[in-house]
Amino acid sequence: MSTSNSHSDSEKIIKLLRDQKTKELFDDLHRHIIISSETMAEQETSDDGAFDESEKLLIDGKLHPASSVIVDFEFDNRADEIADVFRQQVIGHLEPPYIITLEDLCKEFYRQMRVWYEDFDSAYEVFVGNIGMLVLGHRESDPMPVFTVQVSIDHPRGRKITNQGIVTPGERMVWSKNGIAIKWLYGGFVDFYHIYCIQGKDYVRRTIYAGLSGVISETAYEKLHKEISRLLPSIIVTISSIASEEWPDVFQTELPCIKDGLSENQQKLLTHCLDSYYSSSGKKQDFERRIQNAIRLLMESDAQTNDAVGLALAIAAVEALLAKKGPELATSLADYVARLLELDLKQRGNAKEFVKNLYDIRSRTLHGERLDGEEASRRDGRRLAAAVLAAIVERRDFLLRAGYEPETPDQLFEELKKTQYDEGLIMGISESPVRKLWRKEQKV
Repeated sequence: MSTSNSHSDSEKIIKLLRDQKTKELFDDLHRHIIISSETMAEQETSDDGAFDESEKLLIDGKLHPASSVIVDFEFDNRADEIADVFRQQVIGHLEPPYIITLEDLCKEFYRQMRVWYEDFDSAYEVFVGNIGMLVLGHRESDPMPVFTVQVSIDHPRGRKITNQGIVTPGERMVWSKNGIAIKWLYGGFVDFYHIYCIQGKDYVRRTIYAGLSGVISETAYEKLHKEISRLLPSIIVTISSIASEEWPDVFQTELPCIKDGLSENQQKLLTHCLDSYYSSSGKKQDFERRIQNAIRLLMESDAQTNDAVGLALAIAAVEALLAKKGPELATSLADYVARLLELDLKQRGNAKEFVKNLYDIRSRTLHGERLDGEEASRRDGRRLAAAVLAAIVERRDFLLRAGYEPETPDQLFEELKKTQYDEGLIMGISESPVRKLWRKEQKV
């Protein structure tokens, strides 16, 4: 789990803004703006040949001092240069999730410089102070519904609960980075629906909520909240897609269901996915970037109402994880998936056939062909992508614990190719329930 002091990133931003080089760059820009403004003002002379600072200009139906209008005009002309300085000197030194945006910095900078345009030092001090005290602030989200769990109760079978159930208040940390925290929220009123009887026991669904909090600007918070509200349920879909048991249809809702709540291994997968998604790694050969892209594709896949597009995005996530440049992409992808997930050498041919068939369905439906079972194919593709993602994350965590260097994609591909005829799974990967999608009874 990523951790950081709650104020560390806000303090870092202030330190970056107070950096001598940053201030000098802005001072230089400010000087050029003032010089350009004065030059333009000299061209706007009055009848006696001198610029009158009391002159007014009509803009949007209102009179404004000519000098301030000219300065505003020059600031607008330099907007890209100002943004570039903030991007290089501040944003470029931060890691996601970002607690401030380029828009925040530019907006407050313009606001102060236009008021104090003749006194750069005072304007800059007010600007930096406002970033720390006004723009950045503690924000906390309302509870976000993420997934449901199956809860056993002792009520008579078939009875309908009309009131809301009260759960003991509490919370548990899920993940944190840059002072931004995600927590599971327990407590308050939790909606209970019908009671369902499964194998002689009565159950209800309970919704698990997440809370987002931290020191962050309003603009950055709105963007992050919107993203997290989609990202968390999508990662839970990945987890539930490869759960070891099938859920009864009565538990299928708009939210994914985790029967008994998150296990320790499932929590590790969730944490790794969040770490990877908010990783700043930019190397193409780095697996964290591949994992990040796969998670993003799966998030978009889960949001689709069209089964063909949903399947295509799920298969694209598999490609993001295991694709290698070269001919016969479908064949190499099938080979890698089969070796990664199927421990029985006699069943790997079935696994390859399954992957190639999904790939073919993906291509045909994307080209407009209507096929029977598109919804089932999409579900299978989503499960396959979830299993591949989970296997790669599990292996990376295993190698890290064992003291090995992080594995590159090419190193994994070489391992899969070298051991393609070996029985069992490669080191660090456990058996996945997704194998049942292609397993066939062996003839004696």
